[in-house]
Amino acid sequence: MDPTEREEFTREFSQCVECLGPRGYESEVVNYIKNELKRIADEIIIEPNFGNLYAKMNGNDPNAPSVMLVTHIDINGFEVINATDDGLVEFRALGDVDPGTLLSKPVTIHTKRGTTPGVLTFRPTGLRSVQDVGKGVTYEDLCIDIGASSREEVTDIGVQPGDPVTLYWPKQRLITIGDGKSVSGQGIDSRMQVFGIVKAMQIIKKEGGVDSTIWFSAETQGETLYLSSHYATLDRIRPDIALVCEAGFVQPLMDVHLVTTRTGGGPIFRTAMGIMSDTGGFIMRRRILDLMEETARECKVPYQVSVWGADQPGEMFNWVCVTPGWGPEGIPTAHIRFPLRYKHHASEVQYIEDYENALKVIVAFLRKIHAGIDLGSK
Repeated sequence: MDPTEREEFTREFSQCVECLGPRGYESEVVNYIKNELKRIADEIIIEPNFGNLYAKMNGNDPNAPSVMLVTHIDINGFEVINATDDGLVEFRALGDVDPGTLLSKPVTIHTKRGTTPGVLTFRPTGLRSVQDVGKGVTYEDLCIDIGASSREEVTDIGVQPGDPVTLYWPKQRLITIGDGKSVSGQGIDSRMQVFGIVKAMQIIKKEGGVDSTIWFSAETQGETLYLSSHYATLDRIRPDIALVCEAGFVQPLMDVHLVTTRTGGGPIFRTAMGIMSDTGGFIMRRRILDLMEETARECKVPYQVSVWGADQPGEMFNWVCVTPGWGPEGIPTAHIRFPLRYKHHASEVQYIEDYENALKVIVAFLRKIHAGIDLGSK
């Protein structure tokens, strides 16, 4: 991208990042996806129980296998629990942001009356020395200061238990850094995947479509509750092939020697999930990985292959590959990740060129799927 294109990208991506969306409060980002796709999708369904969005774009060949693009759409956030007598707001985590990165961060509480700004701080349990600040911080150590002096003032401002909380103040959640070549903020995971899938579908529609019918499955509550709604997704869509899109850890990471991926290295093709557990995890079919690598080479973009997977047997790649009641063969599943520095921290960093290259691969991969394609076996 040239500077003008990067500026346009940042403006458009900010609209996606600004949508409210901690686990259980994803309606704004659902509406964002719906509005972006309503002119090109042949069908849009909002699942009534979990709130998942399914957008269908018909293919040009009824005999071609259908493809499901899937990502979670919730971001890490918080939820108000209570107010203290001193007017501080207690909260719980919705997700798994590293609490050590949260000190003094601005937050927005989304109340029925509107938005209330605040700042994350230590609970007033005693003075800390400069040397101890930030060491061993847990969520129990933190609270939100909204400038109130009593429990009654908190109530008068309109803050109530159950109100969702997001990091940063409105219009400040995304900034450009590195001479405009990167963006930084909170919620880039999962909004980069959402934005990328939306753009891929728009590009394909503009260029006349592809053979395959494409489904976009936008999953709510997927950041930490991977199994909550996914069975219903597969039962409704019944795809022939799936492409899971997520954010990927990159170096620098301490004490994780298996992570060799890096910023600027291009999209990450992940071969497995759960391989650090005793029982192992599901491995991507070799033919699928070959197809992803072929696609990247044809696009002339760099790519990275990662074998690292945390011990999360319920993560998206696993439940798509093999789902109880779905059948013994499961679904041929590819896994692409957008390289993201400081994933699950208060401020994440995305190199824009990595997004561009991942988008090229997604679009080209969808063009490759045709009737009779050989997807091989494990």
